[in-house]
Amino acid sequence: MTDISALLQEAKPLYRERKKRRQQIRATLLVLLCLGGFSLSLPKSDLNFNIDEELYLTENGGAIEDLGLPTDDWGLLKVS
Repeated sequence: MTDISALLQEAKPLYRERKKRRQQIRATLLVLLCLGGFSLSLPKSDLNFNIDEELYLTENGGAIEDLGLPTDDWGLLKVS
């Protein structure tokens, strides 16, 4: 007949390792859940970059010219 205490001593490190691994997985999932919830609660940015508008501005003058500032041949700000 096998000794139960010997079996328990043999299983104890395995049980502790499994318990530790489960706690690590739970902690990781909790952190990811908190970060996901936090990112959803952040206000959304109103800055939307529209590449078509930017191309239109570069092809048909630019924002610098629209402001009335001096520009060179390439539409860059002229510094005197």
